[in-house]
Amino acid sequence: MKNVVDGHFRALLAQLLQVENIPVSDEEGKESWLEIITSLSWEAANLLKPDMSKSGGMDPGGYVKVKCLASVST
Repeated sequence: MKNVVDGHFRALLAQLLQVENIPVSDEEGKESWLEIITSLSWEAANLLKPDMSKSGGMDPGGYVKVKCLASVST
């Protein structure tokens, strides 16, 4: 079941990356954005414990913040 969920998640994420013109496949042996974002997303999902008793929302945007993405120009 986990493999099915992971496959659907990766397919959705690949579509979102393509819409933003972000390469999905890895180039020259580099780790792809699909792999990086998938890994970080699952890690965040496993760590989050929304506090519903204090009217906390289920939106992870209220709990997770991406401060900086490093970029390298070629």
